[in-house]
Amino acid sequence: MRRLRIVVLVLVAAVAGVVGCTRGPSVDLTAEAEKIRARSRQWLVADSTRDVEGAVAMYAQDAIELAANTPAVFGRGAIRTWYESWLPDTTTSLTFATATVDVSSSGDLAYERGIYRFVTNGTKGRSEDEGKYVTIWRKTAGTWEVVLDMANSDQPVPSPGAVMNEVLP
Repeated sequence: MRRLRIVVLVLVAAVAGVVGCTRGPSVDLTAEAEKIRARSRQWLVADSTRDVEGAVAMYAQDAIELAANTPAVFGRGAIRTWYESWLPDTTTSLTFATATVDVSSSGDLAYERGIYRFVTNGTKGRSEDEGKYVTIWRKTAGTWEVVLDMANSDQPVPSPGAVMNEVLP
């Protein structure tokens, strides 16, 4: 009888250990969301100070940038080239603000949603764009990195006639 109790206790302990291992450690989702908000603020500072390397450092090696009104950009190297094409220009400004951050229960994926404003003074005059964005973050080796960033303009699409009039003489 004593031997049966020991076997049962060992089995219960083993099952409890397996169940405990599959759940993983508890994740403080609020703290993780704040870490992402802090990274996002660092990103805004990098953009505001025209720090290309600081901005690019937010991205994972395999990141994808889907900025409004531009082709998709794949990988950190290409994202660096993309940033170099517009961020140093002192006639441009970009601001953005986080509305929400939602962290997965596993604590290694999250999304951030917010709004942005982009202004430039080019050869065709001043251009302003406002819209919304979604950024997907992945935690790698303890650091939150952007794996996908997508912006979408709130500006109305020009009517087909307006677009054609710009193209045709």
